[in-house]
Amino acid sequence: MLRLAAPLSVALAAFVLSSGSARAEPYELSYTVTNSFSTIYEETDDWSLYWPINGTDGLAWDGEGVWASSCDSMLLAKFDPETGDVIDEIEYPEDAHHMMVDHMAWDGQYLWGNVHSMPGDPEPHMGHLIAIDTATGDVAKKIEVPFRDADSMTPMGTAWDGEYLWTQDPRYGEYYRIDPETGEGADTPYWDDLRFNNRPIYPCGVSHDDYSCMWISDLNKGYYIQVDIETGEVVSYLEPPDNPDPDKYGEYRPDSVTKLFTGMTTDGRRVWVVDELEGNPILYQLDVDFPNTGLCAHPVENGETCVPDGEPFCFSESACAGDSGAEVCTPRCDVAGQECGEGFECSTTAPTECVEVVEEGCAGCATGTDTERRAPWALWLLGGLAGLVVRRR
Repeated sequence: MLRLAAPLSVALAAFVLSSGSARAEPYELSYTVTNSFSTIYEETDDWSLYWPINGTDGLAWDGEGVWASSCDSMLLAKFDPETGDVIDEIEYPEDAHHMMVDHMAWDGQYLWGNVHSMPGDPEPHMGHLIAIDTATGDVAKKIEVPFRDADSMTPMGTAWDGEYLWTQDPRYGEYYRIDPETGEGADTPYWDDLRFNNRPIYPCGVSHDDYSCMWISDLNKGYYIQVDIETGEVVSYLEPPDNPDPDKYGEYRPDSVTKLFTGMTTDGRRVWVVDELEGNPILYQLDVDFPNTGLCAHPVENGETCVPDGEPFCFSESACAGDSGAEVCTPRCDVAGQECGEGFECSTTAPTECVEVVEEGCAGCATGTDTERRAPWALWLLGGLAGLVVRRR
């Protein structure tokens, strides 16, 4: 695995308003490459660049690792993104052509992937989305799509936005948002005229950013394009990095292509992209400088200024708390791994505050206010005084 000796930064382009338009021109996102490794992890006597997913295509983060697929093999592999080690695999029999998964997305339970025919395959051509149970390798669900074409390898791309699946038809630049339970949306494009710098986008992979926007890999420019879901506005773009070590990762390149970035995935903070060119598949981990307000905004970290029910906002495991006008993102104590220490519990009214656990019988103490967090000795004293009052009567 290669660890870059120095951070690779990409300049942030100026944000300017387009002439005669209410929309802003797409701006370039800056980033730092924090890790990279080749997805070639197995060699054979016949071919030294064999893994056997040589043309790495789709990526999907499942909460523990990054799954990688290929358009030229029968294997899915899950990588530890920090070490580059393979931590899981799903392999299919050679005759299971319908299981050749291209791009992927994780919905919290299943690994979804798009399946299409390849150029030269006999008709009828295939075109569907499948949900894979990663524990067994079985297909749990399948959604047929009416648009399919072997020559353009359609449908292409798979994304999950928390509610819907996404895929696209690269022939016509049409993007589909599909209900995973009913299949509704598979016959009606959600977008059909996305443009970047006055040119149609030639899409390959699609991915959700975990918040409000979609990523689309544009083969026309070799960029990742970020699009606001509600407005269909192209907001920003990211130019992928160069191969940091051609000698180590291989030098094969078609004459007309220097990069072939397709798959992308994220955990909400880190972003992973892949250069899938045969003989040189490299997975990169990026720290992207996302905006914290406006379209495609991303959360801010703990300790940073936030606005309750506004922007900047916090990650889901944190809450915007503090004095009015001075709120900062603060860890929630009702989130796994952030629980209160021994003798304390998370307040039911303020999920960022730990309150002292009190003995049973302390009326109202569970609310967590200062006046209600009475120590046992104080309760005993108050009870004794009350008894004296009764006896004096």
